[in-house]
Amino acid sequence: MIKIKNIIKIVGQIMVIFNMTLLAPLLVSLLYQDGHAAVYVYSFFCNMALASVGILYGYHSNNELRHTDAFLLVSLCWVSLIIIATTPFLFSAYVPSAVDALFEATSGITTTGVEVIENLSLLPKSLLFYHQMLQFIGGLGVIILALAIMPMIGMGGLQVYRAEITGSDKDNKLAPRLKETAKSLWGIYLSLTVLCILSFRLAGMDWFNAVCETFGAVSTGGFSIHNDSFAYHDSYLIGTIAAVFMLASSIGFHCHFQWYKTFKLSAYSHNVEVKYFLVSLILFILTVSFVLYTNAFYSTWYDCLYHGAFNVISMMTTTGLSTADFSIWPTFLPVFILLTAILGGCSGSTTGGMKFTRVIYVYQEIKRTLYQLIHPRAVIALKFGHVVIHAEMSRQIRGYIFIFVLSLMLCVLLLMACHMDFYTAFAAAVACISCAGDSVASVSNGYAHLSDIQKMILVVAMLIGRIEILSILVIFLPEFWRS
Repeated sequence: MIKIKNIIKIVGQIMVIFNMTLLAPLLVSLLYQDGHAAVYVYSFFCNMALASVGILYGYHSNNELRHTDAFLLVSLCWVSLIIIATTPFLFSAYVPSAVDALFEATSGITTTGVEVIENLSLLPKSLLFYHQMLQFIGGLGVIILALAIMPMIGMGGLQVYRAEITGSDKDNKLAPRLKETAKSLWGIYLSLTVLCILSFRLAGMDWFNAVCETFGAVSTGGFSIHNDSFAYHDSYLIGTIAAVFMLASSIGFHCHFQWYKTFKLSAYSHNVEVKYFLVSLILFILTVSFVLYTNAFYSTWYDCLYHGAFNVISMMTTTGLSTADFSIWPTFLPVFILLTAILGGCSGSTTGGMKFTRVIYVYQEIKRTLYQLIHPRAVIALKFGHVVIHAEMSRQIRGYIFIFVLSLMLCVLLLMACHMDFYTAFAAAVACISCAGDSVASVSNGYAHLSDIQKMILVVAMLIGRIEILSILVIFLPEFWRS
């Protein structure tokens, strides 16, 4: 049977760890004297009280965790952390309702980056910092952060790692021990963060802007502290830096780890997923830039290439930052760029979407089907580079893709049932399930005008998109609770 007390106790312990991050915006509030410090003090004690209830409920339980328990733990962790992440927005006067506060917290933690706050410039410095910090924490997954600390609370975390990590990277631990793996992941993540902050600072940003905008780029979260996103900075250099770090975070962190060990580019060039991802990205950038240029949307070829490259990289890495409103671009470009978000980045990265491992599988499956039409008796193995894709992995990939598409269709239908037109419903569903944020149609400039029920549908969509869909659905099976 599922060990509910164990799971609730561990969720409570992780909530305590997450709650400590409120000290950061508290310090920012005191530093800038924005009069908002009480918000984080109230939030801290409310969240600590809630976490204590869970810890006390399972106080006499041990911390043993089975494989099936991990799926429920991951889902409860995400939901619980989103709830306590809502409290600073609730105590603040700058978010109008509880639904908006929940929407904003979910968007940050899941690194979706969709906004319901209409004027970010009105927010105090500390709330802006908190707004950005949420996506930074969610970027690599709060569960991965907890994995580095779980041994300290007496809990092994391999089952959680397998439930949380996406794509083909589940069994690709970077170091022999799980704690060292988590530390390696966060070491890479923090290194990219520091490099990005310094690069933005050298490019002319002040320290506050550099830190906050880095949180959006490196996490591939997409929140910015400006309503115009990176168009506000009006700098080719700053935009190029952001694009480079969005791209770096969209490549599997195991590749970065291998490069760090060997300092050889073969860590990337020998990875099949990275090659497919980069080739596709280049083709999409050239296509968008060419269409912009032939339609004379910008005055120079360089402007077409710059804006085309930035927005394609941003959407395909499911970041959602922008240097221009691509929803008004000519011909098919708005929908084309939106659809790239479904593909996503590489497995083991901070991105959303389906991940390129699954995209490669679909390509190989189509190629095999066509070949067998010519040679019906041929036995052709599906390969990921030189590695044969075994039947179990094929079954999981097919199941995931089917459920992903089904979830997308269901989200669109539910939004349309709530009186949203098809184009807007499709745009919002793709943006939220892919964790891409930026979109087209009437949600291209924010989601504040949506009804509460529409926002709640999209909250669920963001959560489904951030956690592996199969990891959520498995807990609804009766067999799961009997195992």
